[in-house]
Amino acid sequence: MTSRIAFALVALVCVGCQHSLPPDAQSRATSAHEDFPYLIAFEQGATKFESGDQIQITEVRGTSPDMRGGIYRIIVTYKLISHDKATLAASVTARRHEDGVGPWNSAQRIDVTKGTGTFMLLPPMIRDGWPHVSFYDGESFGGNYIGTGDTTLKKWWHS
Repeated sequence: MTSRIAFALVALVCVGCQHSLPPDAQSRATSAHEDFPYLIAFEQGATKFESGDQIQITEVRGTSPDMRGGIYRIIVTYKLISHDKATLAASVTARRHEDGVGPWNSAQRIDVTKGTGTFMLLPPMIRDGWPHVSFYDGESFGGNYIGTGDTTLKKWWHS
């Protein structure tokens, strides 16, 4: 793992908003195209949101070309209307129950407040499943699934 990826795993960059890293740290994290060499042509999967909420994924780059294994840099724009605050997190819903829930790192989630913003999230894809970016307030209350091929969840749970 290069030093830029290691740095990116512990840094969360807010793109174009008030909360940002110092300029030298931000440029190291955001100029790491060589560390995320694959621009992912992801498929839009299932989405579900409370009234007025939205999560839009504008770019995915990764260390693997197909969202299987590796680390991914996901640029996310959100609109939060239904709650005063939430956690915005990128993760993978495990395909097999026995794979369970893995540890979270600080670079794959951020606390947000009502309104809009654009962020970079850095989730690892360490289990077979369906990648997504979701809102949480203890439990998920909306999200956006993306993927490539069979890693794309096409139908929202229990619908």
